Amino acid sequence: MENSYKVENDRPIKRPYSSDRVIVRSDRVYKIDDKPIQRGKVYHYDFDDSYVTGEGNNGKRSTGFDINEINAKIKSMPKKTKVRLATAVGVICLIGIGAGTISSVASPSAVAKKFVVASYNGDFDKVYSCLYLPESPFLKKENFDAKENVNEKNEKKIKNVKLISKEDIGTDSKEFYFEYDGNEKGMYTDVTLRKTGERVIGVFPEWKVYSENYVAYGAKLTAPNNYNLSIDGIALTDENAKIFDNEEDGIKTYRVDVFSGSNVIDASAEYMKSDSFKYYLSSNKEIKIDNLELDDNIKKTVVDQFEKFIPFVYGEIANRRNADGLKTYIGNEYLNDVNREYSSTYNSINSNSRYRITGISLNNFETEVDRTYVYEGKFYVELKMSFRYKVNSSYTSIFGRNRTTSNTSRAVVYGTYVKENEQWKIADLDLKKLYT
Repeated sequence: MENSYKVENDRPIKRPYSSDRVIVRSDRVYKIDDKPIQRGKVYHYDFDDSYVTGEGNNGKRSTGFDINEINAKIKSMPKKTKVRLATAVGVICLIGIGAGTISSVASPSAVAKKFVVASYNGDFDKVYSCLYLPESPFLKKENFDAKENVNEKNEKKIKNVKLISKEDIGTDSKEFYFEYDGNEKGMYTDVTLRKTGERVIGVFPEWKVYSENYVAYGAKLTAPNNYNLSIDGIALTDENAKIFDNEEDGIKTYRVDVFSGSNVIDASAEYMKSDSFKYYLSSNKEIKIDNLELDDNIKKTVVDQFEKFIPFVYGEIANRRNADGLKTYIGNEYLNDVNREYSSTYNSINSNSRYRITGISLNNFETEVDRTYVYEGKFYVELKMSFRYKVNSSYTSIFGRNRTTSNTSRAVVYGTYVKENEQWKIADLDLKKLYT
């Protein structure tokens, strides 16, 4: 009497002609003709009768059953019971077949291969379906379709895609290495996959392609902390980006998930002119946005004030006056710092008692905004001024003789303005000694 209960790859080696079978219950360990069989397997036999025994969880032997007796019991069942039993077995088989099919499609290697083929052939709908996409309003299908690289296609279709190797990277990532024929034979590419945390039909873990060619994961943007940024018309907020605000250096850092490629970034800020910029965003590149221009009206106000203030300062120094006359131009909390700068310049020019300025004139002003910045919540405008000056002076020698001189040159000075009580005031000053 021959049977075929030996199993290879979860299936019998051969399928006998007889339809007799035994389905092993999950809570028992059975033997057929004193030979062990595994739980959860279905075995087919080509004999007429065979004795089935089982042993329960408590270790005690159970009653033996004749397989023909089991078949006879099935045949004696009511028709409705047989139909229900057949339906249940059919559903279980369909679920098994469906699970196997989905597993072959949703497996990491299958997803990786699908991505390689779709990406090379220019099937970008399939590419998008394969991508690992964190939750982000910048990773919608319409954003993906708008990218330039999505429209790129190769001349030849991909062929002979072969998986060369694979490697587990931790428990949630895998890397696959493929060889294929495309525009050239023997081309290679690697694909990294990550678990999304979701499941396919509630059974298999979902795997997606982590591709920095298509997605700029955690793209880095920096800007002054008074700037407001948006990408492709969507404002960057704490809800769609990671934002780190460093108040000490006045810089704000953004980390955002967007599609790689050209993105339009809009920037705006109080006292500044809004503007739009086009940058290529990627995972490993930092984009610095700090080039907004000062509002035209504010620029005119502070430049006009500075070009009047500097001649006044040097006039006060020439006339050997103290800094009291400067108070109306200077912010209250910056008086001491500006007075020290004034005194230092005053002493450098008037240190020699034998020397005296008899006349001074400044002209040909060229003033520009050197930079703007925010510190401790206040907005500052730093100006750089170049001007031409002429200084007339007299010098008395130790013998009492007087000599007059006239010197002409250029100088560069700096001044910083801050808004105080709705007025722009001097917050810092960097004067230069004039050649006399």
